[in-house]
Amino acid sequence: MKGLSLSLRGAEYDGVSISELYELEEKGRTGASQGDQEMSHDFDGKLLMKMAITAGDIDRVAAQYGDQDIGEMAVSINRAIYDWISRNAYNECVRKKMPRNKCIIPEGVKETLNYVDRTYNKWTGEERCTWLLGIKEPYAHSTFLNDVTACFHRLTEMVEKRATEEEVVVKKCRMKEGGNRTLFDACKKWNRKVEDMKRQGLYMEDDYRPLLGNVLDSKAVFVVGSSPGHRTHVDLAEGEIRYYDNDRPVNELMRDILGETGLKCKVKEDGVECKGLTEENLGSAVERLAVATSADYRLGDPDHFWPEDLMGKCMVKVDYRSPKYKVEVEKCLLKESGLIG
Repeated sequence: MKGLSLSLRGAEYDGVSISELYELEEKGRTGASQGDQEMSHDFDGKLLMKMAITAGDIDRVAAQYGDQDIGEMAVSINRAIYDWISRNAYNECVRKKMPRNKCIIPEGVKETLNYVDRTYNKWTGEERCTWLLGIKEPYAHSTFLNDVTACFHRLTEMVEKRATEEEVVVKKCRMKEGGNRTLFDACKKWNRKVEDMKRQGLYMEDDYRPLLGNVLDSKAVFVVGSSPGHRTHVDLAEGEIRYYDNDRPVNELMRDILGETGLKCKVKEDGVECKGLTEENLGSAVERLAVATSADYRLGDPDHFWPEDLMGKCMVKVDYRSPKYKVEVEKCLLKESGLIG
């Protein structure tokens, strides 16, 4: 469903209400138009904080779905607002109850707002989202409020467009209009393996709940755990998989099991980097991303997750003196259980 009218804005961007974004924008425009009124914490402070927090919420959703354009735009707005309301100049204006059009914006804040324009230009090709920055001087709080609200409006439009695009959803896999079907099929294989591992009690519930595969064009982003940043980027066009984690044993496990699909993988400081991804090994490689979820818990306490008979078999097979003993035991358990071939 596309092009929602103003009266039908009931859509959400994974919990972020589109209608509430427009309501917040309207409050910003109201405040900007009332330049002769005194600044106050009850209006200006609460409005700007709400706008900044909402931009942060949008960024978190964008990170989950791989919407880099929306995420960068949201972060730039969030920073510009916090830059202004955290300054002594802003607090002095509020304390003195200065009119909005008399409270002057420092040069540093203007530069942070200029970065919002540059971010908007980067992703849309349009010159700017502000109207008066660099044009109207002196540049006052009412002018800043007008400009940051204008940029928030552009962000809202981006969010609304993305939220109302046609989308294919199969359990934990989602694909936006124009997404790669082969990559979506690989996501569905990952989803089946996820459900299989969950049924066998190999996941922590908090890790299972946020799992998501989001297919874009020739790229996909997989949320593989509950920790912030615990995700994997798959780029079929570039032939790469990038798994992000700072747990060395888990990274060694993922390097080894992904490498068994024909990928060339190496452990990095923040995860695992694999090259050589093709349509032929895509399904088997993406399917194995299911192993990453709760792997740190299984490595730390395998007896809690695996059946006793499998544990006994693998503990005998693996040399306990090996520095990778826990990783090798986990690989054995995954293979003996039939979860990976």
